[in-house]
Amino acid sequence: MTASASAGQNDPLGSGAMTDLPIFLINLDGSDARLDAATEAMRSEGVAFVRHSAFDGRYKDLREVPEYSAEAARALMGRDLTGGEVGCYISHVEVAKRFLASTARFALVLEDDMKPLPGAFAISRALLADAQDDRTAWDVAHLAAGKLKIATPLYEIYAGSQMTMLHRAHYFPMRTTALLWSRGGAERFVRSAYPITCPVDIHLRRLMQQNDGGVALYPPCFSTTDAESEIVSGIGNKRGGDSRSPSYPLKRAARVIAENRRANTLKRRAKRALT
Repeated sequence: MTASASAGQNDPLGSGAMTDLPIFLINLDGSDARLDAATEAMRSEGVAFVRHSAFDGRYKDLREVPEYSAEAARALMGRDLTGGEVGCYISHVEVAKRFLASTARFALVLEDDMKPLPGAFAISRALLADAQDDRTAWDVAHLAAGKLKIATPLYEIYAGSQMTMLHRAHYFPMRTTALLWSRGGAERFVRSAYPITCPVDIHLRRLMQQNDGGVALYPPCFSTTDAESEIVSGIGNKRGGDSRSPSYPLKRAARVIAENRRANTLKRRAKRALT
């Protein structure tokens, strides 16, 4: 199989995609070097993908983005979001909708700074084999976690000589470099997506803590390149208002404490369920 850098607008998966596990790559228009690097990385693994043109929020007046609520963001985060954060969030929602428009049961969503580690795609497929086991079913799997904060080991996954461990990620990891979605998880994500009140990785953590539906591989099977994110950073990437409010430190501390408390509660429940 060969990599595909584009897809027809009327075909959610595109003619070149692996329809048993569609792979979407989020990439900004004009970010050709990153697209070339990602294409080569996947071509070397014999993997096909569909490019998704990222929503570019860097130069947007966020008052003109109806999906974003500055008031709600300030209430939760104590600050406005950047145009890049909003663009990244909307891009992930758009890709989830493309996945749901297909008949596929799972989809792999990659950002264009992803770096597949040895066996990454084989491990991703191996993960699907037990994905619907009652005790280990999940909504979304994080495949590029730099670390796990509060998690419960579930089982080992092997693909050739490569091995990793699947964990129930009670505190879902930061960043959205490589996410493997189930249909049910993508449906929950799309239903809950708007209004935008926080960066997408924080939204996913809060969403997954509602049903403990997040899992993560550790060691991860994807990493990131050294390239700075062009969606989240760059010239013109201004916050949508007065940036951080005086209450920012307190709101951040309260949010983190609540997330940690919830994660520890979920970990205790998971321990009881597995014994």
